[in-house]
Amino acid sequence: SAALPPAFTGQNRSHPQSAVLYNRHQESLSLDEALRRANGNRTEAARLLGISRRTLYRRLGEPPAPA
Repeated sequence: SAALPPAFTGQNRSHPQSAVLYNRHQESLSLDEALRRANGNRTEAARLLGISRRTLYRRLGEPPAPA
């Protein structure tokens, strides 16, 4: 067992699924913080995050506002 890699011995604690959930959680916190700083203004929140408004809406799971 000492010669086996951590993935086979159960010692590997960094699972890809956990990393995905962590990244989604971190992104959610970033989106929430940007929206808070922008007083709910999605255009300003997108600017603060350095992403387009369309990307912000997509990440929030909302349909984009009409142009």
